[in-house]
Amino acid sequence: MEPQALPETIECGAPKFGYWNCQQLAFASDSLTYVEGYALDADVGFPISHAWLITPDGYAIDPTWDTPGCYFGVPLSTTWVQSVLTTRTRMMDNLRIFEGNYIEEFSLLKEGLPSDAFGDILLH
Repeated sequence: MEPQALPETIECGAPKFGYWNCQQLAFASDSLTYVEGYALDADVGFPISHAWLITPDGYAIDPTWDTPGCYFGVPLSTTWVQSVLTTRTRMMDNLRIFEGNYIEEFSLLKEGLPSDAFGDILLH
């Protein structure tokens, strides 16, 4: 996913709170799509599990990292993400949809993503 600098209308979130930062922005906006996957930060030499957002014009924006990285992930429906998180009894323990799926007994590995899980986006 092609990165773009964070728009001036969005403040950078707390470091190391990427999932929280992105979820809160996606939940508050109809125009941003939440994404989970792997990203490569310019300061780190290997891909790490991460979250970011996709703008309506299809660019990746990252409210957590100072410098945009390289992104590869799955855009998720805000409604679906909210439904998954509300079923978790200890939501703050793991905001990561994929890495936290042990809470749902690995349902995503066993059954795959349901059709309503995918976010609608335009990619470059």
